[in-house]
Amino acid sequence: MARSAVAGRAPTRSPLTSRAMAKAGQQLLLDLPPSAVERIIKTAVAELGWKLTGEPDGRLIVDEEVTKLPCHCSPLHAELELRPVQGGQQTKVDVTGRVPGWGPVASQHVRGQTDLITRRVGLAAIAVAKGREPSGEPR
Repeated sequence: MARSAVAGRAPTRSPLTSRAMAKAGQQLLLDLPPSAVERIIKTAVAELGWKLTGEPDGRLIVDEEVTKLPCHCSPLHAELELRPVQGGQQTKVDVTGRVPGWGPVASQHVRGQTDLITRRVGLAAIAVAKGREPSGEPR
């Protein structure tokens, strides 16, 4: 164990550097192939003004834009994992959201924002399946 500058004392962690995270998860099963779902997610992220920060191994990593938040909220960090099912004709999307902090503010924010991105993707997928653009306009 690392020692602090004061002999014999273990270092203490500041509450500001705590690794406490509020977490929420959602799942979708969409009647579209993964490539179409990936395009829908990227469009939804752009429409929300959020950032796509990574695309490792069938996952999309998304971060909420911090400058659009009230001062008491931390930004959502979400991972959307896409898995093909039914021979690639459907896609299962696991959405996992995390917000730094704990307590009612962080818990409510992570649930609300995870639900927001999940609903946006789900509604856009329904529109695409019906032959419309994600915005609701006919193709």
